[in-house]
Amino acid sequence: MTAQNLYELLPAIHRLRDGNSGATLQALFEVVQGEADRLADDLDDLYDDWFIETCRDWVVPYLGELLSARGHYAFGDGAMSLRAFVANTLNFRRRKGTASMLEDLALAVTGWPCRAVEMFTRVATTQHVNHLRRAAHATISLRRAADLERLDGPFDSSRRLIDVHNVDGHPRPNVANVSLFLWRLTALEANHTAAVADTAAGPGRFRFDPLGVDRALFGPARTLDDLARSVAEPDLPGPARRRPLFAELNDVRTAIAAGMPPRLRHFEPGQEIFTLTPVGEAAAIPPELIQICTLDDWATLPPPITVTRPDTSTFTTRVAVDPRTGRFAFLGAVPAAVRVTYHYGTAAMIGAAHDPRDHTTAADSVIGVADWAVSRSPALGNAITAWDAAGRPSRIIELRDSGRYAAPPAVIVPAGVKLVLRGAGGHRPVVALGASWPITLQAGATLTLDGLMFAGGTLSVKVLAGGGDTASFELRHATVVPGLDQDAAGTTTAPGAVVLVSDATSTGALRVVIDRSTVGRVDVTPGAPGFVSDVHISDSVIDDASDPAEALRAHDLTIARCTVLGAIVVRSLEATDTLFSHRVTVARTQHGCVRYSFVPVGSKVPRTYRCQPALALAAPGADADAITARIQPAFTTTRFGDAAYLQLATTCPPELRTGGSDGSEMGAHFHLHQPQREANLRQGLDEYLRFGLEAGLVFVT
Repeated sequence: MTAQNLYELLPAIHRLRDGNSGATLQALFEVVQGEADRLADDLDDLYDDWFIETCRDWVVPYLGELLSARGHYAFGDGAMSLRAFVANTLNFRRRKGTASMLEDLALAVTGWPCRAVEMFTRVATTQHVNHLRRAAHATISLRRAADLERLDGPFDSSRRLIDVHNVDGHPRPNVANVSLFLWRLTALEANHTAAVADTAAGPGRFRFDPLGVDRALFGPARTLDDLARSVAEPDLPGPARRRPLFAELNDVRTAIAAGMPPRLRHFEPGQEIFTLTPVGEAAAIPPELIQICTLDDWATLPPPITVTRPDTSTFTTRVAVDPRTGRFAFLGAVPAAVRVTYHYGTAAMIGAAHDPRDHTTAADSVIGVADWAVSRSPALGNAITAWDAAGRPSRIIELRDSGRYAAPPAVIVPAGVKLVLRGAGGHRPVVALGASWPITLQAGATLTLDGLMFAGGTLSVKVLAGGGDTASFELRHATVVPGLDQDAAGTTTAPGAVVLVSDATSTGALRVVIDRSTVGRVDVTPGAPGFVSDVHISDSVIDDASDPAEALRAHDLTIARCTVLGAIVVRSLEATDTLFSHRVTVARTQHGCVRYSFVPVGSKVPRTYRCQPALALAAPGADADAITARIQPAFTTTRFGDAAYLQLATTCPPELRTGGSDGSEMGAHFHLHQPQREANLRQGLDEYLRFGLEAGLVFVT
């Protein structure tokens, strides 16, 4: 019932008099209607809060309390609720103690896909002659290469002698052991990305990676349609292996030759591990026309495979793909360019990534690659030129694909104007700079680079502002490749090269914001006398690309939840939950504070609070040499572009893995709250693991 409906229920004489007196009565009904709408909305929310599927996040713990599903940590951005855990509590209790239930529990309380293995099945035993297990061989066949690839992993089919040591962290075969294999890396889908041709290797040779680097493809995480079924290898977000893909595509061709419908797992429509679409063709290359092989040395390509259908028609494979190196080569006609969709692994959404970011503001200008056959699209440069010709107004320019763009012309942002260059959610445009990109900011101007990857050049920022005036430069969800670029092997082409620098003639003040970004070496101290830089960095990575020079030079630095590879030289410092790998030198130690961070011994910093290794060294009777040697950052890999880039290794000391302000790890992966996830799982195992069994966590990635 609306205010107008209520008003029309009044007698006509009252409505007539109200109209003659200024419609005050009608205005009163509109005020009442507003309050009634709020009351109705509140009633709808209260009704939704009765159900775990529709309730608000703050209601989830209260509904969990009704089922005694309590005591777990909420984790993730915005304290993600444990809705799935509470919703499935009764189902978990009905399936208590089963392997598939433990997998579902791990996924619900950690968000990590899990494979539960009862280790008694891997114990080599003397079999009873009345109950032979023909697959349980006590020795390993060296002729079965596929089994050898899976040794010591979650899908290992070999048998071992019993091992009574502690199961945690190691898949030890024992009667009472259950190993939970966990995948912490996330597989992101790169949609319609331009493949990079390797013309030096020969015609028709391409790489999936937009930087032209050899990188393994990942399989996407798939949701199980049967709760009782345990996860299989195609369901998990891990590096793709050649043999399973080779066997599946061979089976597909065999089924087609026999006139039978093919069975697909890795290439299931809509969930393919990768697709290849040559420019000029409407559809992707079908799976049966793809053959999997090794292309480590792709000077010589494998011969194509010809298959004959039951109706005597034939088809021949068109392309060879190596999922381990991310290479593919055409076996016949070579297209001018190829658009690919594939999956790659990442430890966190830091830097430009294909994450589904939602922009609240509509773009003023939308551009995209017009001709995919061009290796570097001029579309971004054309948009900047058009913006310049229009008088340089405040504008948002959005790139709505994952193409590769040529370097734009020099940008001048006038005073008070805000210019945003951003990639749309789910896309990662690559801008191939090739040289320095000049950016000029006048007083009060703001340039924001959001969701873009820059390679092969330096961002050179020049500020033209008077004394006391400030210009702003922002990097959000962006990547400026450390060391400028990488070669095919992933080696940095210019170690120690500065990727973000202030111009030597800059005046006034420059405010730099780096948020959720991966950036190489930064130096924003050059400028005219009186020039100052105020740098704010959060949830980001600063990587000096393995060069002994400083990773960051600035005047005033505020940094939180970051990992810095390289030394830092600043005038003043405020730091929280940050991991500094090398010495930190601060000129004004009387200002600022460093909290819950790793600060190497010998650094010159302001006062500290619960920082390592200083906190451990302050303990009575501490062995300084032993503590300093033990409490050091350890990463799975420090090479930019690897899936586990700057992920803290499992051997990293607990003082760093749980030393953050809320018990999370120090550094850029603070927001993942991995210690809380692990604690959730261990607590859940106390309730749901069968009596007499011991569970251990094994991190696969």
